Order: sequence, then C-alpha cells, then structure tokens
Amino acid sequence: MKKFLPLFLMLLLPVAAVAQTTMRLTLGGVAWLSDLSEINARTMPIVVSNVGDGYSISSEGFDLPAATTTLEFDNSTLHGKNIVDIDFSRSLSPVEAAKELREILEVKVAEGLIEISERATHTEEITYRLRGTFAGSVVLRGTYKAIVELHGVNITATGNTPALWVDNGKRIDLVAKSGTKNYFADAATNEKKAALFIKGHAELKGAGEIYVTGNARHAYASNEYTWVKDGFGTLVVTGAKSDGLHISQYLQMDGGKIQISGTAGDGIDVEYTYADENNTIIKTEDANNGEVMINGGTIQVTLASDDTKAVSSDSHMTIKGGTLNLTLNGNGTRGLGVGSKSKSYISNLLVEEAAPATAPTNITIEGSGKDSANETLRAVRVTGNATHNGGNILISLPNATKPIKVDGAKTGAFAK
Repeated sequence: MKKFLPLFLMLLLPVAAVAQTTMRLTLGGVAWLSDLSEINARTMPIVVSNVGDGYSISSEGFDLPAATTTLEFDNSTLHGKNIVDIDFSRSLSPVEAAKELREILEVKVAEGLIEISERATHTEEITYRLRGTFAGSVVLRGTYKAIVELHGVNITATGNTPALWVDNGKRIDLVAKSGTKNYFADAATNEKKAALFIKGHAELKGAGEIYVTGNARHAYASNEYTWVKDGFGTLVVTGAKSDGLHISQYLQMDGGKIQISGTAGDGIDVEYTYADENNTIIKTEDANNGEVMINGGTIQVTLASDDTKAVSSDSHMTIKGGTLNLTLNGNGTRGLGVGSKSKSYISNLLVEEAAPATAPTNITIEGSGKDSANETLRAVRVTGNATHNGGNILISLPNATKPIKVDGAKTGAFAK
C-alpha cells in the first residue's frame, strides 16, 4: 500500500519508522526512485518540506530540492542505477529511473511525446526498457553507447517524428526480448528517415519479434551500420512508402530473419556514408562502407513495385551463408543489385559457403515480373565481377530474357 504526504505538510521522518522500501518522487510524468535502506543506514532523518506546489526532500548525503507534485513511499521494484523503465501502462509516470540519473537525464513527457536526453558528459551505458502501447513518439538522445530493450511495445507516431528515434552516434543495442512482439509505425507527416530510426551503430539482438511500418518514407533506417547478430529473432517490414530497410555504411547479418513486403522502394538498400552534405565524397575511413555481408540467417523479400531492388548495395556484396528468398513480382525489378552504373560505383558480388559452413548458402530468386519501360527484369545485376565459389542459386523468372547481367568477370552460376 502506498503512503502519500499531503502538500501542506512539513514534517521530520525518522527513516527507521518507514515500513516501505522505496521513496518515489513524481514530477511531470517521471518517477525518481530511491532505496530507503541506503538512507536508513545513515540513521539520519529525512526532512520533507512543502515548497510551492510540491516538496523539497533532503537528508545527509541526499538532496532532491526540486518541487514535486507527488511524494510516495511504497515497495516498488528498483530498476538499477543505469536503467530507465518506460511503461505506457503507467499513465501518471510512464518513465521511472533511479534518483541518481536525475542529474544526468533531461526528461520531457508530453501528450504524444517522450523525449529523454543524456548530458554530453555522461560516460556510462544506459539501458532503456520499453513496454506498453503509446500513440506518439519516443526520442532517446545521447552521445554514449546505449541499450534499448523491447519488452512488448506498440508505438504509433502521430506527428513529424519517428515512432522510435535513437538520436545518437555510438553503438546502440536494439534488443527484442524473447517471446515479445514489438510494433512501430510512423505517421505520413514524419520528417525523419524512418518509422524506426537509429542514428548510430545499430546491433540487433534478442529472440523476439519487431514489426515496422513506414507510412512516410522508410520503415527502418540506420545512419551507420546495422549488424544483425546470431540469435536475433525476426524483423518484419509490413509496408513502406520507400525502402524497407535503408542503411548507411554496411549491413552485416549473422543470423535471425528479415521479412519484407509492401514497399514502394527497395527491400534492403545499403548506401555509402559520405563526408559531405551533398553525398559526393565517400568516407573512406568507414570500414566496409556501402557493403552487404550475409553470413547466416534468412532474408525474405517480396517486391510488387516497379523498378526496385530486393537487396541493393553501393559497394561489394558478400554472401557466405544463410537463405535468401527473393520474389520479384514488380516490373523491372532486380533481385541482387550490386554497385550503381549511373553513379560509377563498380562493385563485386561473391557467393560461397564459409568453411566450415555454419549456415549453408541458398539463394532463390523467382517471380512474375516483366521488363518495365525503364529497367530490365534481372535476378542479378552487378557492375563489377560476380564470383560463385559455392552455395545453391536457383533462378525462376519466366519473363526474364537475360536474368543475370554482370559487367565484369563471371564465374560459376553467374557465367551461365
């Protein structure tokens, strides 16, 4: 049972007399939690003073002077000193965190928006946990690596911001907890790249499921690499006004499943990162820039829009394991698109099986597409060399007169 202190009260509370274990101060939709046992060890009183519309709380080595609207003592579970718990089922305080984070985080909770910003001087990894249903956007800003855990969340944006936007530049673990389904959709008014947008190095982990719908542009996007780790569950794109996945720097896939359909653009588009605002100078210092590297897992893409690509890379594409099932029902579509003739990106395709093969290579490209007025239907389009050293490649495109087009040298299945 929670204990409340009325706003008019000024009192002195000996800590030993408090039966509950947690003190909760709530301000603007955020509950800052304190472990009373830590304060109790000092055998010092807590001074609770009425200040305006709230309280000032102080004790030896403990000071929360900001005015608060609610002061409670209960048995709430503490989340850990570097954990921010966001649960939309808590209408009054959807955000909870340890009081130590109060000096590190700036939190804004408003209708249709939760925005959390870390101070630039902060150098400890914070974990953000998300659960529940929310009509709005969640924005997580920082300059240090972080973890975003999905515990069964459904976020539908209503404004000009992604459903989930991690505005960072460091490594971001996106963890779909096992057994959970997590949904993200933006509004058509979204001004950023995607419904689920990570500005940083995204690493996808956890055995759960993620469903994304892009109603403005892309469904999922990362400004730097996306690495799908072995053991990851499923990422499903249910629709997008442009690309399903739009990734800068590189895509590395070691496991898990990516399933894409209903896109007006490409299924997966991996582009170079650039050193200038005009996207003309390629950042040579970025490792594997513009590449797709598939070592395991499953990619399933179904295209119905014309002149699109199932899996596209500005630079090289290497497939050493895993299963690709690409269905090309749009006209002028391409299965594997490597490099760009119009941009003079001359890039190579390598298909083989890792030794020993942890996930055998199986590529199937099929569909009912035809040539369009702009493009020729292709299973494979490579501006450089195409090398086949191992793995199975099956192409079934009855309307393609020449399903493979390679500008450079061809070996194995690509030489047929």
